[in-house]
Amino acid sequence: MTIKPIKTERDYQKALKEIEKLWDAKPNTAKGDRLDVLVTLVEVYEQKHYRIDPPDPLKPSSSAWNSLSSSHRTWRIFSGAGAEYRKFSTEKGN
Repeated sequence: MTIKPIKTERDYQKALKEIEKLWDAKPNTAKGDRLDVLVTLVEVYEQKHYRIDPPDPLKPSSSAWNSLSSSHRTWRIFSGAGAEYRKFSTEKGN
């Protein structure tokens, strides 16, 4: 396989197969250099065609939010209110 720009999905899949074959290549060898170039080309193609935007830190993912129990106890622990409640209960002798 001649190294060339990755322009199509077919080129991309070919490059991935070649990378898999070369994965254990030693650095600073012909195979290692070929692996480096192919990985770089794949990274560029993926950035253009499979871009993943960074997550919004202020918006929890729906899967994380949905995995939380809706019970009051879970809400207190999640919000930090649980510690204050335990402190108040201990002071009151409850």
